[in-house]
Amino acid sequence: YSSAASDVYKRQAYNKNFYVILQPVELLDGMDDDEALVFKVSRGADGEDKFEIELDDDIIDAVFKEYNRLLDEQSK
Repeated sequence: YSSAASDVYKRQAYNKNFYVILQPVELLDGMDDDEALVFKVSRGADGEDKFEIELDDDIIDAVFKEYNRLLDEQSK
């Protein structure tokens, strides 16, 4: 998925890595409207950002927890 084909929710740091939460423009089979995917962002040899889907449930949970914390802070 590229950021051009997805809605970017938030780029954030977690455990010295950067992650983005993206929602595909066209949902994957079995995916609900309110679901999104977590991608780890790294810098490729060409200097471009590379997005790799995160599969570790602990990291996914931590990234969403941090995202929700940031949303709560902004709403105060």
